[in-house]
Amino acid sequence: MPSSPATAVAQPPVLTRNQRTAAVDDAFKVLTADPYGHEKHPLLGRAVEDLASGQCGTLRAVVITEVPTHSGRHAKVRLAYIAPPGGGLEWTTSPANIREAAQ
Repeated sequence: MPSSPATAVAQPPVLTRNQRTAAVDDAFKVLTADPYGHEKHPLLGRAVEDLASGQCGTLRAVVITEVPTHSGRHAKVRLAYIAPPGGGLEWTTSPANIREAAQ
């Protein structure tokens, strides 16, 4: 049986570190609603459950911020700020860990 010629697979372009950083920055700009990094989120001001801690509270903000890494560099992360019922000290979690609280 004759062998078929190998088909060439298109490879994505190789980006430099600066190009990758710029692409990530552009993606974060799309998500943010203002120059301070506050994100528009459909659950803002509503009761949410933090799946990581099991606590419930009111979602006050979702912010994109820079945090230091173990290597000394900074990484951009999304943080959800949740206030406990009746007030008190807010806590943070990943926005992926929140869902609307059952009423």
